[in-house]
Formats: sequence, C-alpha cells, structure tokens
Amino acid sequence: MFILATADDEFEIEDINDISLTGIGFDLPVYMDPDTEVSVTYEEDQVSVTINGRVIWCEDHPEIHGSFRLGVQFDYADLDESSQLLLAVERYTGVLSDDVDYG
Repeated sequence: MFILATADDEFEIEDINDISLTGIGFDLPVYMDPDTEVSVTYEEDQVSVTINGRVIWCEDHPEIHGSFRLGVQFDYADLDESSQLLLAVERYTGVLSDDVDYG
C-alpha cells in the first residue's frame, strides 16, 4: 500500500504513473498546490519505507474528470529511502521508468 501524507491529510495512492530515484508521478482525486511538503510511504507485511518530498506540479487529469496528476520530487537527503521505495514499486507493479520528468 502506498500512502501520500501532508501535514493535514492522508491519501492512498492507487495509480502510479512513473517513478525514479528522484520522484514519483501518480493520480489523486484532490488538487495539491505546488511546493506542498509531503511524505510517501510504502507498507507491505514487514516492510515500511517513508520518503519526504514536495509537490512539483499538479494538473487536471487529461482523461478523468475530477482527478489530478501530480509530480512529487523526493528530498535528496532521503536518497537511500528512495532507492528502497523504487524497489518496492518494482515488486508492486513490475514496472519501472527511468525517463521521468518531475519539473
């Protein structure tokens, strides 16, 4: 399970579009202002990885009314955690993307 947390709320991330060591792109049913500080957590059985970051961009989903596409850039200080998160996503989805544009 992937969770996006802000200072005020938490959202389950169900649709991950792309991910790399520097960030993640996904869909949510809520708009988030760029520069919003967030954390992304992956939890499965006895594995829990949390990485901090910030929203770089948020735009209307091109195909789903009322949904938004977000890009989150991970904090450089959390590089070890981002590599663990990347491995978790690979296990979860079986897909990795090295060509991601977060800004």
